[in-house]
Amino acid sequence: MIYRTLQIMFSLNNNSEYEIQKIRINSKSGCITTFNDTKLLVKSIDKIQEDTTFYVNDLDKFYIYLITELLKSHYYSVDKINKQKTFSYVYKSGVCSNVKLKNINMNNIYFVNFKRKFGIDFLDNEKNFELIDYALANNRKAQSLGSDAFNEFITTILPPSRYLDFVAHQIIRKEDHFPIFQNSEEISDSKENVSGYQYSKSGSYKNVYEYDISSSYPAQLLCDTPKGLPIIYDKLQDVPRTYFKIITFTYFNAKCKKGKIDFLNLSNLGCLSLTQNLFELFRENYTANIKITKITAFKTQKSPFKKFITKNIINGKELEECKHIAKYNKFIGNSIIGYFGRNTTTISNTATRSVVDGNTSQSTETKDIDPIYLPVYLCVLDRAKSQFIRTLQKQKNIIYANTDGFLTTTPIDLNLLNFENSLPVGNYKLKNCYSKLYIDCINGYAGITTAGEIKNTLAGMTLDGLIEPETYRNRTFSYYVNQPTERGTIKQIKIQPHQ
Repeated sequence: MIYRTLQIMFSLNNNSEYEIQKIRINSKSGCITTFNDTKLLVKSIDKIQEDTTFYVNDLDKFYIYLITELLKSHYYSVDKINKQKTFSYVYKSGVCSNVKLKNINMNNIYFVNFKRKFGIDFLDNEKNFELIDYALANNRKAQSLGSDAFNEFITTILPPSRYLDFVAHQIIRKEDHFPIFQNSEEISDSKENVSGYQYSKSGSYKNVYEYDISSSYPAQLLCDTPKGLPIIYDKLQDVPRTYFKIITFTYFNAKCKKGKIDFLNLSNLGCLSLTQNLFELFRENYTANIKITKITAFKTQKSPFKKFITKNIINGKELEECKHIAKYNKFIGNSIIGYFGRNTTTISNTATRSVVDGNTSQSTETKDIDPIYLPVYLCVLDRAKSQFIRTLQKQKNIIYANTDGFLTTTPIDLNLLNFENSLPVGNYKLKNCYSKLYIDCINGYAGITTAGEIKNTLAGMTLDGLIEPETYRNRTFSYYVNQPTERGTIKQIKIQPHQ
């Protein structure tokens, strides 16, 4: 298979719709092919006579122009490409991960979202190909960070094989590794409870210190993790000490103790399924009458992720001198956690073109997919969340916290903060010092560092540039969302926040 990078250059017209100005294909040799519109690109695709991958700088916008032109050129949108002139694509919540097609010569052509594949923005030509070569050299041939991370992890725990991709995935699903099984209600409920702890205290501040944990989730993967099928117990004392446990219990008269974090926001009575460390934290932070009704347990294995984390986080991130390679390895190391906990449904997309008005319409269908292995995800987040909350409870003047980092108006001695951690990762570090900061909500704050740099954390908003704390507080800014149209274009919709 050959590969190229594909760079799309857009401009906005008077109707706030993006128009394609230029499409540039770059090869590793430095050869550049330029098209002025998508129609010419699709015509050239029909002539390709070998499997080809294009890594695209802005597939989130370009996908609608591409699939519209494919439909015009008598390609058919299908769930899985299997015939001449068919294509499929993955699009959800404004993000297109990939478009796949078979051309008239039955060659596979892939358009891959560069940001989704590597975790970082499209770079200059030399760095882009350096990343692609690095990925291929490490057998990262999938189209997402999670898939690449999981496939690579398998190679670190299984012996080499001529048929590795096929054989390894068969072996890894055996009962002594990560078998496929239907998650019980208790396991599914516990997934909701391990989600990251969040807290914000809205307002304007001066002299704020931001701390976060270096590679928080990968650090937890260096510990023992679950394996195998679930084993059900009635009593905690019957469960072997080394097993990973999910405890289901009823409670009443629940009250959070003074000085403790109410991380569950409990009512007076109810039923909970908590992973083992969060269950212990529940008993530390609340007074309550409880009755355990079920324990779901898993055997554990000693540090199966050690080689993977050492390769990608300790060596690949911390010791890697090339910044974009280090960043990429960081995302590979982090994404494997989410992949183990992925949802068991996926969205299937199809597109059609009206013969009456030529409009492009899209439809979606939800399909079930196999889980990877949720207990590993639960175990990692269980340890990380419980440790994070215990750390927060020891600090003063916390004004913001989210999953693996917090903001405080009081500086902290990092030696004391990291005293109990002997691992090479998972340590707290000072990330930023702010002279001014405005906090609006979780994932919503703007600040100016002591070095005069503007920093924004504004989830769900795309802005033309960075905004200062006063601008955010006074709502004197606008942001925009990109929306596909039936004409096969992307329209930019500007939004003015309510003051």
